Amino acid sequence: MRHTSIRNPLLLFLTAVIWGIAFVAQSVGMEYVGPFTFNCVRCILGAVVLVPCIAFLDRLKEKEGHAGQGAAEANMTDAAGGAVRGRAPAEKWQRPAGSRRKPAENWQGSAESWQKPAESQQGSAETWQRSAESQQGSAETRQRSAESQEGSAETRQRSVEKKRAERRTLLAGGICCGIALCVASNLQQFGIQYTTVGKAGFITAMYIVLVPILGIFLKKRIGLKVAVSVALAVAGLYLLCITEGFSVGAGDLLVLLCALVFAVHILVIDYFSPRTDGVRMSCIQFLVCGLLSGVGMVLTETPDLGAICQAWLPIAYAGVMSCGVAYTLQIVGQKGTDPTVASLILSLESVVSVLAGWALLGQSLSMREIAGCALMFAAIILAQLPGRVQGENA
Repeated sequence: MRHTSIRNPLLLFLTAVIWGIAFVAQSVGMEYVGPFTFNCVRCILGAVVLVPCIAFLDRLKEKEGHAGQGAAEANMTDAAGGAVRGRAPAEKWQRPAGSRRKPAENWQGSAESWQKPAESQQGSAETWQRSAESQQGSAETRQRSAESQEGSAETRQRSVEKKRAERRTLLAGGICCGIALCVASNLQQFGIQYTTVGKAGFITAMYIVLVPILGIFLKKRIGLKVAVSVALAVAGLYLLCITEGFSVGAGDLLVLLCALVFAVHILVIDYFSPRTDGVRMSCIQFLVCGLLSGVGMVLTETPDLGAICQAWLPIAYAGVMSCGVAYTLQIVGQKGTDPTVASLILSLESVVSVLAGWALLGQSLSMREIAGCALMFAAIILAQLPGRVQGENA
């Protein structure tokens, strides 16, 4: 138990590190290819990588199912063995009552033999009656068999319809999530060309605060905690993005729009994820995002295979590590982990992006921008803290 409690947070922290460094890969990739080309290749590669991840998770679920079934069978065997061992040994040696005939009973045999012909005729009549009843029972059995076959056919039909409905839900969820992901990721990719990696990471993380705000349109109430988080986030955005001339950079604005669309993306996932398999839906959404980005690539950019090959390292990192490996680590790490703790650990992605931009690209932030990052990180943490439980003792 202790091993699992330490392992899962470490897996989630590794996920946050991978996603934070992915901002560096996106920024470096822009030196070779356009935004649509980068996202097209990256997302299709991510969809391909998720295929073995799906097989791995399916095998994990199957192994857990077999383990649970084996435990249940072992319990049943132990219970049956206990019942056998608890049987009294004397039962095997008990002789049926009346197994030996008394001598006096032999004198009654002659009188009884005179009654056998009459009983035989009566038995024949009973035999004919039982035969008729047997034929009637056979007809009823055949009728029940036909009804059972009809019921089995209806059950199979319902099973087929259920599977079709599940496939339709999976396809619809993957397409809707893929469209939202395409818009958000391309806004981020365009914006990261005109801003630093650290600022892009913190502004993107604003979706955590924006999700409850968008929930108002879905008739969900927000509390004082979310209101304070929004105020802190706005103050942080002002320090991080607004210049002394009270203007917003184009890159910062595009990344802020990206955070808004990512918030919509989260709400779409929140709707479909309880209704279908999350990993398969993610694979479909990456494929849809890659294909739609490919359309933008063909219409607005000039894709060059040589340039794509030159950008293979940032594209491979963003596709394999950020999409495939990190997503699988998130799924495994969140299992058995409190959702609030998981979201708090994953929010460290924004901090890692600043450190990665400083260490790998030499990008630094001013004291004003660092103060803005601190306020935004406080807003992110506050938005994810659990609310006060009703009825809790002070």
